[in-house]
Amino acid sequence: PEDTIIRQGGAILIVEDHSGVLGVCGLRYDSPGRYEVTKMAIREDMRSRGIGRSLLSRVISHARQLGSKQLFIISNTVLAPAISLYRQLGFVDVPLSTQQEYARGNIELELNLCSSCCLILAGNGSKSFFLTMPDKTSSNDNYINRTDFHDH
Repeated sequence: PEDTIIRQGGAILIVEDHSGVLGVCGLRYDSPGRYEVTKMAIREDMRSRGIGRSLLSRVISHARQLGSKQLFIISNTVLAPAISLYRQLGFVDVPLSTQQEYARGNIELELNLCSSCCLILAGNGSKSFFLTMPDKTSSNDNYINRTDFHDH
């Protein structure tokens, strides 16, 4: 992920609490103004608690901060709860790109971002954010900006 996402101008957002990692989502640079939401996963025992919605909302905010004008997701319709979440947050179905690289991908969704509704994610501008629940302490490293995750 560091070579394919971080060093290419994207980000990886991780949510954790005292029990460990709750969820993760990548934001991969695709082309000027366009990023892919990728590898989003929520720990199975933590689903249906709003963590995915909060995480994806932070991903969208961070994409805006990076100057993204459009996000896209390639997924599979078997992941109905995820597809529903994407649509609830404004993603719309578009024709599946013939250039997509995911063998199991059978649906593509896009979200056009408007600068007038920009949300700012607190941070120092680093390329990766590690979101930590307030009761978890963790050490810093050289490329991860740690911030509290309060959207729960």
